[in-house]
Amino acid sequence: MSNTAFTRQLGSEVGVQLNPTQDRSERFATDATREQSFAAMCRLKRGQIGQPILVHKGNMDKVIGTPEPIRLNPLNIAQRNLREALSKGAKAAVVWRLVGAGARIKWIVAKNEYDEDGTNEIRYSVQDDAPTDAEDFVFAIKHLGCFNDGIRVGLSAPAVSDIGGAGLPATVVTINLYDNRKNLLHTITGSLDLHSEDEDGLPNHIAAFAENYLPDDVELLLTTSSQILPQNNAYGKNKLGQQKEALSEVLFAFDEGGTGYTMAQYDEAVFGLTNSTYRYTYVSSLMSESVALVYKLNQLVYDTNTTGAIDVPPTFTPEQAAIWVNQLNLDQKLLTAIWHPVKALDETGINGMGYYGAGHLRIAYACARNAMVNGYGLPRKHQPIAGRDYGVSRPRMKQTYMPKQEELSLLADAGITPCVYESYIGGGRYAFLDVCTLSKKRNSHFNLSSAVEIITSIENMAAEIAKSFVVLKGMDEGIKGGTQQVELMLKACYGSKWLLPVEELGGAPYQVQIVKSEMRPTDTLLVYIICRPEGVARQVHITVTVTL
Repeated sequence: MSNTAFTRQLGSEVGVQLNPTQDRSERFATDATREQSFAAMCRLKRGQIGQPILVHKGNMDKVIGTPEPIRLNPLNIAQRNLREALSKGAKAAVVWRLVGAGARIKWIVAKNEYDEDGTNEIRYSVQDDAPTDAEDFVFAIKHLGCFNDGIRVGLSAPAVSDIGGAGLPATVVTINLYDNRKNLLHTITGSLDLHSEDEDGLPNHIAAFAENYLPDDVELLLTTSSQILPQNNAYGKNKLGQQKEALSEVLFAFDEGGTGYTMAQYDEAVFGLTNSTYRYTYVSSLMSESVALVYKLNQLVYDTNTTGAIDVPPTFTPEQAAIWVNQLNLDQKLLTAIWHPVKALDETGINGMGYYGAGHLRIAYACARNAMVNGYGLPRKHQPIAGRDYGVSRPRMKQTYMPKQEELSLLADAGITPCVYESYIGGGRYAFLDVCTLSKKRNSHFNLSSAVEIITSIENMAAEIAKSFVVLKGMDEGIKGGTQQVELMLKACYGSKWLLPVEELGGAPYQVQIVKSEMRPTDTLLVYIICRPEGVARQVHITVTVTL
């Protein structure tokens, strides 16, 4: 007899069927991490290739390494700016590491080398291809972290003894991976015996452990039979009672294949970032001056409906900056171009005085703004990242070009936002002096970066609502559920001051319609949203009238 008063399924018998609880409380919510993250493609000193990398303040030293001097390679500025963005507002970055066409990850092979006195030690070598059993190796490992600056490998085997205390060959070992400064990266413990199994009959050799728990970090190969002898330099403890470790020198097991990138590699980066499981709201060029990369970022923001920032070369005059942007011939509301002719001292201490751009800082400040949400869970996206509230602060800043009033107008006509020194009540600062986008429409919401942020946010939220609450539902159920969720979302946007009353709607702030397609009424729904985003006060005209 059952100890419950119900069953989950009844046939023809007498009884009580308890159905699953129905949840009608679910409603749409924003992704806080996504709103504080950005994407980029760039050269890095470290990092996996062929897939996006999630970088944040907690792992950036380990995952991408410390910045390298820009004088060695101008592309190194991207890694420097990536760190700065993460330290000044961005929560995370989704990065695609660019490498040359000849990039190659090599194998590190550990072998037992015997000396004439009978002792033996583990010695390491680097080779292009995986070893075979005929090479008589202990293990081979491929580090998928792809460090340009090299890694170290260590092997240790705890002593094993028989009843009489004599040492026996060891098969259970620990493999440690370190960076070139001996900082521990990964630890793998297991058996060298390929036939070793755990209590459940599953493989528990060290290669299986690596495959199960570090699949994105290492590949590990074992030979059919391998063991560590008592006289080995990795076996047992030393005279101080410390476990011995056969530690390699710095091994260079990755070749980035050069720094000349083809359109095919940029296309791969766009595809990878577009289909990444890591989500983001912004895209940054990290001050790359590559026209090919800028065009691919333009493709990326379009494919993902995100907003991005590029940097105009800071050594250009306003006229040259306008020519550079006009020659790109982009009509893109999703991109902003930043001109920041200011030198500063590199805060990392690796580079001296130089130009470091400001596009990535504008994105970092937007991420920091988005971290503060209201009762609806929405940030103040109607507040543009511009003016006295968002000044750029670096050591020893020095502006190298002072634009005239007519030149500021030229920049605005080209869709370029200058980031230069401006005086305000309470003191001056280096501020973003405009909010224009690269849209060719000059008298439109599309020309205001904050309005575009609002529009894209509403579009993306509506798309996610449709995917979660409408797609593959019954037609009428989809219309009802979708309309309810979209109206709740737009109500939150209006309550957050993102939207203004619409004149053609009689003063209503928005309108939502979900209807069946006349051509395909059985399987296609059409969603129509009308709204008006908040604008930005770009110009103020003051008239003082004096009377008696």
